[in-house]
Amino acid sequence: MIKSFVRTIIVIVLLLCVATGLYSANSVAFPQVISGFVDTIYDLSVELDNTILPFNLLSDSVKRNTDSSLVRGLMFGKFSFASNDESFALRISHDKLRSDNPDGEGNYSELDYRLDIFYSSGNTAFVSCVAGQTAIINRELNSAVFASSPYVSTNQSLYVSMNESSEAIAEAVDGTYSSTITVEMTVGS
Repeated sequence: MIKSFVRTIIVIVLLLCVATGLYSANSVAFPQVISGFVDTIYDLSVELDNTILPFNLLSDSVKRNTDSSLVRGLMFGKFSFASNDESFALRISHDKLRSDNPDGEGNYSELDYRLDIFYSSGNTAFVSCVAGQTAIINRELNSAVFASSPYVSTNQSLYVSMNESSEAIAEAVDGTYSSTITVEMTVGS
């Protein structure tokens, strides 16, 4: 009788363990979003760090960088883009920094800078441009980075460094300077 009672208790305990295990194996239902597309999608966003603007043009952090294979300077923003069309192209250009105040003769000083734009995760690949040039990011530029659709680059850094000597900057008119950066994305032929 005691053996039968012990066996019954063991069977009940085992059934409870299995039942508890099966109950805890079930997850709570939650919605899952699935997205798709018909035709072409694309997205582009640029975010500037306004806490560091305006920056000191004579600062060591933005001094002239003559090494075209290395990015140095001030990180002033981030940008992201995505496309499902392999013909995407981003074109980035800027004009010179122009003084907001004229000198005594009514002339406005202009100073050039180098803009470096990263486009691959980990900030490993970049393009650069100075005033009068256009930097282009497309699939042909780096097919290893843009191997499959969608072609995505998220939170990539934007850097600025001066393209003028410290002497030329020091001789420029005192005051604030401004420049326009243009970022254009095209998709399709």
